[in-house]
Amino acid sequence: MPFKELLDALPCLAVRLDGHGRVTYVNRGFEALTRWPRDKAIGCDWFAAFVPEREHARIRGLFRRLLLGQASGGSAGSILTRDGHELAVEWQSVLLADGGVACFCRPAVNSANNDERLRLSLEAAAAELRRL
Repeated sequence: MPFKELLDALPCLAVRLDGHGRVTYVNRGFEALTRWPRDKAIGCDWFAAFVPEREHARIRGLFRRLLLGQASGGSAGSILTRDGHELAVEWQSVLLADGGVACFCRPAVNSANNDERLRLSLEAAAAELRRL
């Protein structure tokens, strides 16, 4: 299975950002949950388009620290859907060899069983990205 097909099949949102925070890839899960078509999301400034304004400074800070190798890739917060609603999410981000960042996200849930299963899926996808 080609890698992009694998990302599209994941039960989570997958986003790739360049080193400036511009979206270079989103998977089908992202399109479905945010209602942002792939062709409209790619090229957007992640922080301006998808992060609630009150979260800008915190999330930009996490992004900068991740690029410098000073932060872990886990975070919780909200993203904006195309119609402006907020979706509470949990993120896992990975710094890529080319200076970009791969982010895997899931809607925040309370079920420990679902949490563990999705956490393992996110970690497996992150490990696969590191190998590329």
